[in-house]
Amino acid sequence: MLNYLEVDEARHFTLNDEYLNLLTVSELESLAEEVGLKKAMGERYAKAKAGKRSDFILALLAVEGFAYRGTVPKAMRYPRRKFKYASRTPAAEGATQSLGETGDARREPEAAPAA
Repeated sequence: MLNYLEVDEARHFTLNDEYLNLLTVSELESLAEEVGLKKAMGERYAKAKAGKRSDFILALLAVEGFAYRGTVPKAMRYPRRKFKYASRTPAAEGATQSLGETGDARREPEAAPAA
């Protein structure tokens, strides 16, 4: 459904404490590397990681200038694929065919061959 509706996860997802609380410390470390939080935190990252998990999450969410809204980890992205049978743009699939090309029973009669 997300694929068909062409939902852009970045418009609807915000990296927040609700999501981060679902992750283990190992997953938090991986996520921080993936989305750039580790780099944005710099030296503070190692100190935050060494503390309690709850403090680590608070530190990850307190990085100034980091765009939490629209930052979507790979685990939250839906893989996209093309539709085999449907096209969202009618012109792309030849929807402008004439009645004679569609095999419609309402075709105009063919002209009789000239003698």
